[in-house]
This record gives sequence, structure tokens and C-alpha cells, in this order.
Amino acid sequence: NPKTAAFSEDFARCDTTSKPQGYYHSERNIFKDGKYQFRKTISKKYENNGYTDSGFLNLRFLVNCNGDVGNVEINELNSDYQQTDLNNELVDQLVNLSIAKENWTPKEIGGKTYDSYMYLIFKIENGEVLEILP
Repeated sequence: NPKTAAFSEDFARCDTTSKPQGYYHSERNIFKDGKYQFRKTISKKYENNGYTDSGFLNLRFLVNCNGDVGNVEINELNSDYQQTDLNNELVDQLVNLSIAKENWTPKEIGGKTYDSYMYLIFKIENGEVLEILP
């Protein structure tokens, strides 16, 4: 729901008449310089400031045809996949690193750019990011 999602102010989809690319799955081809580079960037910039949280941070969002990120949904789960509250600083840091515009390249097909659906799952153990899925 764009009205309740984070980072929705001033965000607009380019095409509201159709579903975003990858609507039923994450659009993997929009990582700028590939997923490996995204993981490398997160690993380099993320700082565990004494966090002890373990669980999963799920982010679902849209990348519009201009590469802007919005309509971000944030879900925090413990290791048993139950909703929980992870450390706010940890969450804010990973969200802000993830939605940075320089991470994303709009999906292009036949010379036209499209809005894309994306999700990320951060597997966290004792404040350390172990995996970034998908």
C-alpha cells in the first residue's frame, strides 16, 4: 500500500496501468553492476555497532523507470520467522544502504524502461549480515 509504505513521498511509478516487471518475483536484473557488487557494497558500508539481533530483515519495494526507489515495505522477523522488532539503528542502516539510487538500474526492454518490483532478505546473526537473498 503506497499510503503506508516508507519512502513513498515524492515517489511515483512511471506506468500505473500495468504491474511492475517481476511482480510475482524479484527482478534480479536491476542490480547496478550485478548482485555481487550490491553484496560487496553492503558488506563494505554496513557497520555492526554492537548489535546482537538475529533474524531476518525483509524489504519489498519498487524501482521506477528513473531508478528511484519507493513504496518500501519493511518486515522484521526473528529466527523462528515470527514478527519482531530488530534494533532500529541496524534496520535504518540496512534500509538506507539498500535503497540508495546508485544500487539500481531501471529494467529496460526494447529501449523502454519499466517500473520493477524488488525484494531483499537480509539474514542477520548477532548483528552481522550473513546472507542477502534472493
